[in-house]
Amino acid sequence: DTLDQYVDAMAAGVAKWKSEGAVGLKTFANPECGEPDRSGAVSAFASLRDGAEKSLRVPNPLRDYLRDRMLAICAEQDLTMAVHAGMWGDFRDLDSAHIIKPIQRHPRTRFDLYHLGMPEPRQTMVIAKNSANVWLNLAWCHIISQAMTRSALHELIDLVPVNKVFGFGGDYHAPVEKVVGHLRMAQEDIAWVLAERIEAGLMTEAQALDIATKWLWHNPRECYRLEV
Repeated sequence: DTLDQYVDAMAAGVAKWKSEGAVGLKTFANPECGEPDRSGAVSAFASLRDGAEKSLRVPNPLRDYLRDRMLAICAEQDLTMAVHAGMWGDFRDLDSAHIIKPIQRHPRTRFDLYHLGMPEPRQTMVIAKNSANVWLNLAWCHIISQAMTRSALHELIDLVPVNKVFGFGGDYHAPVEKVVGHLRMAQEDIAWVLAERIEAGLMTEAQALDIATKWLWHNPRECYRLEV
């Protein structure tokens, strides 16, 4: 009957998903999401409930408010919010810069920025460097461009704390051959970059192995609270 009841239902739904094993939710970086406006959201909700409107145009205050509440619910449930940023269709609409304000409004919510924001990896790196609650996920990166990914990995080491990077990821699960092939490409790129750093005298082999272990194991486990 009310917007608050709707938000309570959202929170109950997320809690149920968590009890069933969910470790995070997913959203998109896009310019259509504005600042949350509760009064506007209440009005829009009432217009739908009462039948004055059959649907709302995008963007609209109800959508903005509910998305903002979902980000807060993620923090309350200790879940991670994965964010598709960059590569897909008109990538300008998925620019990682669109997620900066939500990140700032929700410092207790953990954000996992997918795809390194390609083809704009540098600004995505800066977002992670400046935001304590942001991690960077190289999902898809190795299969988008190994050359761009290797260049980005060098810059990541210089720019972003090594505990905030996932060296491999993906949001597909079948067929399994894609996962195995993508992982092999990720291993190649990470080994290539770390070997170049060792040869240049910028790190020791022990330091390189420590970084690789963080990127491929510890960091995603810590961010998603995985008990494996």
